[in-house]
Amino acid sequence: MERATLEEGSNPMKVKSVIANLLLLVVSVGVGLAAAESYLAYDNWHPNTSEYLTEVRLNGTTYRFIERRAAIDDAKNAVLIAGDSFTAGNACAAGKTFPDAFTSAATQQGRPVHAVNMGVPGTGPFSYALRLKDYFSEKGPTAGAIMTLYANDAEIDCQVCRHLDEWAKLGAFSAEEQVELRKLCGVCFRQDNVQPVAGEVNSTRRFNWWLADHSLSYQLFREMGARLAVKTGLLKVDWGRAAFPRRWEDRDGLYFKYVQASVTYAKREAASQGVPLMVVIYPDPIGLNTQNEFVGIYNRAREALTAATGVPVYSGYDAFLGNPASRDTMVFSLSDAHPNCEAHGIFGRWVYETWAKLHPSDRQITPKG
Repeated sequence: MERATLEEGSNPMKVKSVIANLLLLVVSVGVGLAAAESYLAYDNWHPNTSEYLTEVRLNGTTYRFIERRAAIDDAKNAVLIAGDSFTAGNACAAGKTFPDAFTSAATQQGRPVHAVNMGVPGTGPFSYALRLKDYFSEKGPTAGAIMTLYANDAEIDCQVCRHLDEWAKLGAFSAEEQVELRKLCGVCFRQDNVQPVAGEVNSTRRFNWWLADHSLSYQLFREMGARLAVKTGLLKVDWGRAAFPRRWEDRDGLYFKYVQASVTYAKREAASQGVPLMVVIYPDPIGLNTQNEFVGIYNRAREALTAATGVPVYSGYDAFLGNPASRDTMVFSLSDAHPNCEAHGIFGRWVYETWAKLHPSDRQITPKG
């Protein structure tokens, strides 16, 4: 009887001990995550791009480019380079992006041409084509134009859904696919918003986006987990990075047809001005080696795009593979998979050399007006 009483009397102490240990665990995890966030915030430091942005109005649309106004206004010697944050060079800002490296290479070769960085983060291939169109409409023909594609360009967002009728007719979509496209873009029409991707988005994915926007630690672990899952074959669903290789391989799929339609549209706008167009695909800066499945996928994609559109398309892996200046991984930071400034330099020089082989002499341009 006395023993039972003692055991009963000891229960509150056990409960207090469990609570204290749980609190210590929470504090330890919290302090650890806070320390990780602080380090990653330091590691993930970006230049203040607002210092370099130039606002320009082209054909009634306002753009903000990481580019000098003098370069933007000099259409006669300009090679327009349109793309997303990889082109804009989010991690490097002015002077160190791959369009800057293109200009430096041209200067070293004694060519008067210069790049115009028309990279806008968070946009897709049809948006790149619209940018070229707006520039031509405002300033006339240029020395050349380059579209820069990346893996996630095989994705349709709400921004391009608003121009569905313009590009869908160029993509050889069947009647059934036209219906599927309108269904995919339906959520954009209903909500009148600009979200990362078109289609029905559930609460889980929205929460994922929110976490990614607010936690660098989450970004890092999500990226590591996704890559591990893809490598081990655990992640085969149409999600995140696992979706992109499949979409680039599926020549008859909606997403590849969308990319193809965007290139066709850009070709049409460039041809109307007599401007030669080239397309380059920026490789993933992680896994710059022949074992990366994207090497073969991009080679096949460029061949298919060239055959379908008549536009010369090149895989940017050629800039890195076999290049002694290249490393297997060339990202900006632990939690940012954007190319670092060295990668931009390598890629920009290769883009210029590739462009120069196509255009060994400078075209005579008559400026607009």
